[in-house]
Amino acid sequence: QEVSGKEAIISGFKAVADSTFLSQVGIPTVLFGPGSLGSGIHGPDEYVPIEQVIECAKAFTFMAMDWCGYTG
Repeated sequence: QEVSGKEAIISGFKAVADSTFLSQVGIPTVLFGPGSLGSGIHGPDEYVPIEQVIECAKAFTFMAMDWCGYTG
């Protein structure tokens, strides 16, 4: 929300990802990244808008800075 100004959407995800195996052994997981399921996923026309890639990179940067205790 700090980067995009949008409220997070919390939902389930019915597909296999690394998080599937982590959650099966009791490790809380979150899937986060650019794109959407309506973007031609796994097809020849799959795409992710560059704006979403940049926004996601900013969010990962802020998360890493926060985790490292950076306050600058």
